[in-house]
Amino acid sequence: MSISIHSLLNKIEQEINYAKKAEQDSVLKNHIYSVKTLCELILAEGQSLSTSYEIQKKVEAEHSVSQSKPMMSVGKAEPLKTDDGANGESIFDF
Repeated sequence: MSISIHSLLNKIEQEINYAKKAEQDSVLKNHIYSVKTLCELILAEGQSLSTSYEIQKKVEAEHSVSQSKPMMSVGKAEPLKTDDGANGESIFDF
């Protein structure tokens, strides 16, 4: 699934703001690591970063394919016939 570059940049900006407000080194490092990961994601995508419209089309296509799969129906089972006359219609038939 592709993510638009704008949403990634917004997330990077949010993480930078959190890092600026961090009071502990460990919290600061966690936010900086998040920024690093998001940047690597952008670089890994290269020139194929898609728009939100393309993402929506892919999701709609996947959704329509999953809906077109036939569902298995369970038929009504016939009651078990026994020699003693109990037919299994009730849970109290022994």
